[in-house]
Amino acid sequence: MAKLQFGAAIRDITPIQPVMLHGYAARTRKSCGVSEPLRLGALAVSDGSTTLLFITIDTTGIHSSEATALAVAAEEATGVRRSNVIVAASHTHFAPQMSLGVFTSPEIGMYRPESSVTTRITNAAVSAAKESVAALTDVTVEQLRVDVPAVAFNRRTIRADGSVETNFRYPERPERFTFAPVDAELTALRFTTPAGTGALLVNFGCHPVAGGYDQEASFYRVSSDYVYYLRRVVEEAWGLPVFFTLGAAGDVVPRDRYRESRRRIGRILGESIVLADRMFTPVEGEVFSRFFEMPVDTILSFHPAEAKTDYEREREASLARREATPGFADALLGRFRSELYPENRFAVPVQLARVGPISFAALPFEVLSEFARRLKTDVPRSVLVSCAGGYQGYLPFEYEYARGGYEASDRSTHFAPGTADALYERITSELASL
Repeated sequence: MAKLQFGAAIRDITPIQPVMLHGYAARTRKSCGVSEPLRLGALAVSDGSTTLLFITIDTTGIHSSEATALAVAAEEATGVRRSNVIVAASHTHFAPQMSLGVFTSPEIGMYRPESSVTTRITNAAVSAAKESVAALTDVTVEQLRVDVPAVAFNRRTIRADGSVETNFRYPERPERFTFAPVDAELTALRFTTPAGTGALLVNFGCHPVAGGYDQEASFYRVSSDYVYYLRRVVEEAWGLPVFFTLGAAGDVVPRDRYRESRRRIGRILGESIVLADRMFTPVEGEVFSRFFEMPVDTILSFHPAEAKTDYEREREASLARREATPGFADALLGRFRSELYPENRFAVPVQLARVGPISFAALPFEVLSEFARRLKTDVPRSVLVSCAGGYQGYLPFEYEYARGGYEASDRSTHFAPGTADALYERITSELASL
């Protein structure tokens, strides 16, 4: 049986100047400070034949083209194949824009990330990737799976008639709703060398939108959200750097937000890991990887030239009247989608991997919790990584569209209904043969 190896490196990517933050379209100005720092990490796992490289970044998400560029840069620097480089965003809503984005304010409209931000993150990713691969050393790997149930809830709450009402915050009268599934399982892989050094790779599905103590002030302050406190608790206890990946959190948000919730959620998750020290079980075996792309149609179709003309007309009119015109939001959406998908088609990149018996499915979406729960039933010991290899909207199953709700609409999903169903079938089939 192959001996597993690992290498790890971390970099601070906290912006040193005011920047546009990503995650809420209502923002109208740049950041005004830092609450919790941002981090980029590179974690290499190898069996001597195949090497996986996880690049974890505190950002909302990175569109597929930019994620691919980062993976290519890492391949050139390390020799690890691009298809084996998983670029995963933590999905914090309080980090700089890394990809093309849209804001409801006509003054900002469609926004491109600042070159100073993208350059710094790219350089950090390449540097950390090189260091982690160069540091590959024999390691003992252990797995932990533990439920942390009281932290989050599914915001796609079900009314008595079976339809969905999206409650971004926990409803004041919860008895009116049936709450849809939540994947409350936290997964952690612990890597430990004979010298006692190592790292921890954590996966958990909850939107990092807890916010700070002061709701209004924290809206414009940089933060890695609850992930910062999760990392700090474990690192103070064990002295191991922590790498975070987001699970199926597309419809799952903190049960409580603002005030001390960011700190409390992170501490609960971190302490759950530390207290479960003796529950870690050994992981042995080889490393496998598989990559495929699935062509899909967009849910809305736009002609790039027409979309650009419509957007410029509506934005000019909005600026003239000093408020958004009735058609501005639709024109902005059309301009944004036509630039992402000029052919109204897209090849969804899917990265599958296995470390011993642990299977990873990395998808470029905000994946809904039902997807991960089904996957764990059909593929035991699987881990779903959201916002990885791209950031291309939400991923609801086809039946969700008839029930309504924010996550199953043509404004939040980028591709035709049925995309999630087709991807699920392909992923489970591929993992069964991996």
